[in-house]
Amino acid sequence: MPGIDLEQVLADNDGVVPQDISLQLLTELRSQNDSMKSLLDSDLETLSEVMDFLPFNAGDPLITKGESATWLGYIAMGGVDVIIGGNTVATMPPGKLLGGMGLFF
Repeated sequence: MPGIDLEQVLADNDGVVPQDISLQLLTELRSQNDSMKSLLDSDLETLSEVMDFLPFNAGDPLITKGESATWLGYIAMGGVDVIIGGNTVATMPPGKLLGGMGLFF
């Protein structure tokens, strides 16, 4: 995300992202995603207090077609390949939402 070196933040804080930086990341995310425009500053503050940063390795499945929406995530670093039938059909870059239906549930 622009202006924040998340790798350095994680290295400096034993793999934990401080709440103030989480809030900055969410504020930036809201400005880039129409589905989050209606979230209030207080909503982002609440989210920043409870959100987790989870590392994934290449090939780790994140969402499976047909699975219930139980979480909402966004790509803070790296990228995520969308694989259908064993073929990569798209790559999602940092700043994109994952599990967007979770926002509504």
